[in-house]
Amino acid sequence: AVESIKQELTAAGESFNPDIPVGAMIETPSAVILIAPLADEVDFLSVGTNDLVQYVLAADRISGEADSAYEPLHPAVLQMLATLATTARSKGKPISLCGEIASDPVYTALLLGLGFRRFSVSPGRLLEIKHAIRSIGLTTASEFAAGILSLSSEQDIRSQVQDEWSRRRP
Repeated sequence: AVESIKQELTAAGESFNPDIPVGAMIETPSAVILIAPLADEVDFLSVGTNDLVQYVLAADRISGEADSAYEPLHPAVLQMLATLATTARSKGKPISLCGEIASDPVYTALLLGLGFRRFSVSPGRLLEIKHAIRSIGLTTASEFAAGILSLSSEQDIRSQVQDEWSRRRP
């Protein structure tokens, strides 16, 4: 589609940047499963965590009926995020994270440890996220994430993530 539009613009004599980067928004389990071939086709990746969590867990975050099913720290969600960051790094593609997870400093150490380095953050949370990033080294974050990925209980994961943040919060 992009190449077709480029041809149309060229034929019409329009000026445009032929090297405009094209990315993929990763928001569904199928996109996670196909991340390697998707990464080969794009210049960058962005993970929409709100939708990804909802679709992975078959949770309805709007109606609230299955509110307890919406759990960003579910082991399946974390395994998917780890796969995405690892694949992006192996393919040399920048990957960013957006959604509630990216804007919550409680998750920052874990996300850094999984390999994420770019966060789309709501303006009101920027200073907190900045503090969270500056308050932990990447080696420590990686070790923390490895420990979290070895857990299978949402409750244990949540407890460790919250304890870790409580030691570093301002």
